[in-house]
Amino acid sequence: MGGRRKEQYLLETTGSRYLAVVYSVIDAIEKNYDESFDLLEVGIPAYLLSPSDTLELLNSGHQELVVRVNVPTIRGILGEYETREGPVIVIESDPECSCESLLSSLYRIAPAKAIQADSSLIRNSAQATASGGSEYMYIYSDGGLLVVLEGERGYVRIPFVRAVMSVHTHPGGPCGLSLADVRSGLDLLSEGGLAEAAALTRCAFIMYREGLVLEDDYIKLIGLKGRKRDLFIPGRIPLKSIAFQVVYF
Repeated sequence: MGGRRKEQYLLETTGSRYLAVVYSVIDAIEKNYDESFDLLEVGIPAYLLSPSDTLELLNSGHQELVVRVNVPTIRGILGEYETREGPVIVIESDPECSCESLLSSLYRIAPAKAIQADSSLIRNSAQATASGGSEYMYIYSDGGLLVVLEGERGYVRIPFVRAVMSVHTHPGGPCGLSLADVRSGLDLLSEGGLAEAAALTRCAFIMYREGLVLEDDYIKLIGLKGRKRDLFIPGRIPLKSIAFQVVYF
């Protein structure tokens, strides 16, 4: 008889729907980026820093959700993004918008907010892993779906989705990323993803980007020496476009 079939399923969560909106905003701005403006200084509406406020607008019943940002050198539509059974998200640059926050805050805050919103789901999987079960992967897609996979990275078949963020569980130890996690996270961030994280029952350790990944940062991290499962110690290498934080459940 064969063993138990590994879990693999799709669902929508507060965190996955929120990140879909966040990704739309960031992707539209980055696709229009040039050296005429500072990417991190682009103005954004403050509601984007709150999953509940963002989803309230997403669920308003309108066919379009227009997100107005302030790219100083551009006026007009930056991009349009479809959501699953929701409104089309239209990103528009308007110098007169009510943009109380900066894009730099969105890079830093959004991944942690999404994980906190889905913390009960992630914590349950982390508890199963800590009890001797399989590891789990959570892949947040650009379309607002969350792909949940049971099994270690490299040993599971990952559906083709555009990953915005990836979270996986660790069986124990300190709250952090292994060198292998950092390398795979670096690939994700370099391809436009926002964050890579590892979760325990009490916390998640997040690697995220601030703007576009700089070549110098990529070279520093890809060249790290050590075994794959060695714990990565942040702070030993100065980085400009990649940062780390811990979220406690």
